Amino acid sequence: MLVPAYLRDNLLPTLRVAGWSNDWFAGFPILYFYFPLPALTIVLLDVVLAYGVAFKLATILGLLAMPFGSYFLARQVGAPRLVAAMAGVAGGTFVLMESYAIYGGNIKSTLAGEYSYSWAMAFGLFYLGALLRDARNDRNFSPLAALMLAGMALSHIIPTMVIGGASVLFLLYRRRAQVLTAWVLGFALAAFWVVPLFATIGFTTDMNFSPLRGFDSLSGGPIPTELWPLLPLAVVGLAWALWKRYAVHVIAVITLLPLLAYPLLDGKLWNGRLLPMWFYGVFFFAGLAVGLGLLTVVRWAPRHLAVIGAAAIGGTALLILPTASGLEQSSGWAQWNYTGYEVNPNETPGNGPWLEYQALMNTVDELPPGRVMWEANSEMDRYGTPMALMLFPYWSDGHPSMEGLL
Repeated sequence: MLVPAYLRDNLLPTLRVAGWSNDWFAGFPILYFYFPLPALTIVLLDVVLAYGVAFKLATILGLLAMPFGSYFLARQVGAPRLVAAMAGVAGGTFVLMESYAIYGGNIKSTLAGEYSYSWAMAFGLFYLGALLRDARNDRNFSPLAALMLAGMALSHIIPTMVIGGASVLFLLYRRRAQVLTAWVLGFALAAFWVVPLFATIGFTTDMNFSPLRGFDSLSGGPIPTELWPLLPLAVVGLAWALWKRYAVHVIAVITLLPLLAYPLLDGKLWNGRLLPMWFYGVFFFAGLAVGLGLLTVVRWAPRHLAVIGAAAIGGTALLILPTASGLEQSSGWAQWNYTGYEVNPNETPGNGPWLEYQALMNTVDELPPGRVMWEANSEMDRYGTPMALMLFPYWSDGHPSMEGLL
């Protein structure tokens, strides 16, 4: 909540998108090391929407774009509309995964605050599709791939590293000049933020997360239980797509690279953050398998609508049920996150968490300027989040927040 508002009120009026804020941690570089495009979008939406509505809408845009990006990408690899539609269903189903909550790309990660990652993944799908279209077809240069590359780079660095790195393989296509032009233009559009990021990357801290080593659900590894029914379908989909000569080579690399790198990474890049692209690839190729199977049924029995309908329902169920049947936390978590501070399940008329919270913020707002120190406490979750008091500077000018032991 604080960062887009700070961007709107303090940085953009001085024609900057990054700077220094004293609102948290006794001072920190704001938007130097985190990605500005979602925050800029919130500020833009805030022109016509209430700030809270703009913020909530921006957090889900990446998730909403995933099925459309999957359909677009499948069409560009050469899949017919029916097959691409099933790939779109698969892309939309991927975001429902509940086996992880902080890696990025799915609903739970978005609710945990990783919404920029889903933005970058969605941009990445459109980037790959546009670049593939330009590389394979004899047509004039289109700026779409460059715009999508810039959007991806300004949304999250990890999908940009994997997807952008794998797209080097597009140089093997005949129209490599189109590819190079898209790269140059895309990174030029993002350079105003990307160049300072790499120039100052040495000032970042190492969170020193221990790398994941297991492969099952309990260890947070790359083969959670909900993926088991889809893995055989994904293998069939990849093999079938290659046999049909769909241009899926780069997508296969993006899918398999995180899996191969998973046991090897042991540094600042936490291996768990790469796994969403492996998970997505499994869903995408499973969607191709179901779509190609459905297309075969349509061609085999074009006039048997009951058979086609049963195949369509069965194929869709194959993609959705392994994930949807295990949905337990996302719905309640989303309701908790998006209800807002004012409406709280614990609220009672005339007395409740929001009224306490509002009274506290109003009291602090009347105090002289100064840093407000507070101690973390699980009971603060009743206000909507245990981090609710980090918003002292959002509700009250001149009162930075400092969390710690008193």
